[in-house]
Amino acid sequence: MSTRIRIENLTKNYGRVSALDNFSLEVDPGEFMVLLGPSGCGKTTAVRCIAGLSDPSSGAIYIGDQLVNGLPPRDRDIAMVFQNYALYPHMSVYDNIAFPLKMRKESKGNIRDKVEKISKLLEISQLIDRKPKELSGGQMQRVALGRALVREPKVFLMDEPLSNLDAKMRAYMRTEIKKLQKKVGITTIYITHDQIEAMSMADRIAIMDRGLIQQVGTPQEVYSKPSNTFVAGFIGSPPMNFLECEVSHSNSHLHIEISGSLVKSASDALRKVFDRLYRKEELPAKVTIGIRPRDIIIGGDRLHSDLIMECVLSFIEMLGDDTVLEVNIGKNSMKVLTSSMPTVIQQDTPVDQHVLIGISHEKLHFFTSPTGIRREYVADEIP
Repeated sequence: MSTRIRIENLTKNYGRVSALDNFSLEVDPGEFMVLLGPSGCGKTTAVRCIAGLSDPSSGAIYIGDQLVNGLPPRDRDIAMVFQNYALYPHMSVYDNIAFPLKMRKESKGNIRDKVEKISKLLEISQLIDRKPKELSGGQMQRVALGRALVREPKVFLMDEPLSNLDAKMRAYMRTEIKKLQKKVGITTIYITHDQIEAMSMADRIAIMDRGLIQQVGTPQEVYSKPSNTFVAGFIGSPPMNFLECEVSHSNSHLHIEISGSLVKSASDALRKVFDRLYRKEELPAKVTIGIRPRDIIIGGDRLHSDLIMECVLSFIEMLGDDTVLEVNIGKNSMKVLTSSMPTVIQQDTPVDQHVLIGISHEKLHFFTSPTGIRREYVADEIP
C-alpha cells in the first residue's frame, strides 16, 4: 500500500543562510511529485531532510502517520537514487542489487527471487553477471533503480538521477522511470532543475526558489496559470516574455505604452479584461503582461488580434520543426515560436525589418508590478 508524505513548516538554516523557509508539502500515496527549481533553491536540502541525511532546524516530517524527525535513515523505509549511481565497482549487477537484502540478512533463496523479479521488471536480466564498468550510463541507472526497488520501500527519493546521461538516453529514461513508478505504485519525490523532465514526468510539480515553494500544481496548471513571474519565466521553452506596460483609459479607450511606444491597437475585449482585473481598484500606472512565445502571431497589415504591436525582427533561429524569432519593441526583446516561417518575413533581408505581432486577450497573463503576483479575471465574462 502506498504511503502519504506530509511536511509541515520545514526550515533548515546554515548559520545566517536559510536553505529552507517554512517548507510545507503533502505528497499523496502513489504520487510522482517533482521538486523543480534552479541550483541553490533548497530542493536537495528538502529531500536530505526527508531521508534523514540532514536534520531540519524546525518543522515536522511525517511518512504515513509516523513523525520521523530524529529517526535514523535506515528506520525511515526510504530508498534513494543519486545522480552518480553509487554502484560498488567490484560487485556484479546481481550483488549490487542484492546488497541491501544481504544487509537485512534475508535468506539466499529470498534474495535470488527478489533480484530476479526486479531484473526482469527493469529488463536487465542479461546483465546480471557484469560489473558496473561494463555497463552504459542508462544500464547503470537501471541497476541503481533496481537496488532501490528491491527493498520494497515506502518512499522513493530521486536526486537528479538522469543528469549524467546524454540527451537521447535522458528522454528514454524519463519514460521508463515514469512507467516503472506507476507499475510499482511507490510514492516518489523526484528532484530536477530541468523543466522538461518535470513537465513530462510529474503528477504534480512543486516549484521552488530561494528555499520557498512558489507554486504546487499539475504540469498543466503551472504552465497555464503560473502564480507569479518567477514560475511563468521558469516553466516553458522558450520562457514567457514579459512587458512592463503603462496603461491608461481615455474616452472609453484603452491606451498601452511600452518603452515609450504606444501599441498599435488594443481591442475593446482587452479593455474589458482590464475592467475585470481592476474592477474595485484604480488602474495602476504599470502592469506586467506575460506572453508565451507560441501564442504570438506574426502578420501583415490585416492582422486581427486584441493586442497589436509593431516590432523589429532582430534574429532568427531554426530548430528543425520550429523556428524562434527574436523581435524588439523599444528596449524590450521578445521570443516568438512558430512552426513555419511567416509569409510576411522578407526572405532576402530577414532581419531589421518591421513586423506586426498580435496576441489574443485569452492568451495574455497579467502580473502586478513590481511584486510579480498573478492577477486573475473570469474569462467567461469577456465576449
